[in-house]
Amino acid sequence: MKKIIIVLVFTIPVLTQAQEQAFNKKYKPQVDLSLIGGIQNNKNFEATAPVYGVVISLECPLIQTRKSHIRQQFSLIRQEGKKFTTLSVEINPQYKIIASPAFELGVGPGAGLIFTNTSEDNKAIFSYGLGAGAIYHFKKFFIGLESRYALTKKASFTNLNNKPGSVEDENLNNLRTILKLGYKLYK
Repeated sequence: MKKIIIVLVFTIPVLTQAQEQAFNKKYKPQVDLSLIGGIQNNKNFEATAPVYGVVISLECPLIQTRKSHIRQQFSLIRQEGKKFTTLSVEINPQYKIIASPAFELGVGPGAGLIFTNTSEDNKAIFSYGLGAGAIYHFKKFFIGLESRYALTKKASFTNLNNKPGSVEDENLNNLRTILKLGYKLYK
């Protein structure tokens, strides 16, 4: 319960500030695509392993602001550790603060499913968390650095520490730091 409250404490002010509607603005999705790569530290699996994937992002169709904007990010991220592999499907809306025409900072909540495979088990676990990042734009391309922290409930895994017949309850809490290389699919 404390973890949910912490996420809400950070999320509610961002979304409240973003409620300034710009009624004269017509919605333009401004879709972009990026490849990501980085490192993820999984707290209870005692494993740090590389991650890679793709992110499709677009302007939020519900909330548009005059000075800043909200971007919906849809991510598909793969991690291959020694004892497990994961595939994360996530949505990470971010409130973007435009620091200059080419540079922006973003922060926002995230939610998704982590599909985990170990030698004995296949599990789908709900995740939620918070992310922040910075993006630098140059013409149609951009580069960014982002960090996301995700929390999950515990799940039972069999033979995780190579002890035959052992069952361990572990969560998949993780901290991910990624580099983004992207391309804008709009003018």
